[in-house]
Amino acid sequence: AGYAPLYLKWFIGNPKNKGKLCDKNLFGYVRHPAYLGFILFACSRSLITLGSLLFSILIISYTLIACIYDEEPRMVKNFGAAYLDYMDRVPGFWPDFSFLLVDLKNVLFKSNKCK
Repeated sequence: AGYAPLYLKWFIGNPKNKGKLCDKNLFGYVRHPAYLGFILFACSRSLITLGSLLFSILIISYTLIACIYDEEPRMVKNFGAAYLDYMDRVPGFWPDFSFLLVDLKNVLFKSNKCK
């Protein structure tokens, strides 16, 4: 998830992208890759002790609430219909892995005959 903020900084810093919504790279698979990484980290940390589990539950809850009730409405306000369309196409926190199945099907069942 450390890659997502760096890519977003590059995207925003590029003059061609001024005012555009970033839906490329990781942001094409999940709307909040940094939050996903943080949640995965908190989940893995929770395996250590019961105290870590409770702390992780609180942190994950706070992250989800902050995103759903603060960041998402702010993005809709800033980008309008473009962000609403993006919300329809791209899942919020957990990527849709169906693209892997399509690629796997193409690899396994595509004819590779030499011509």
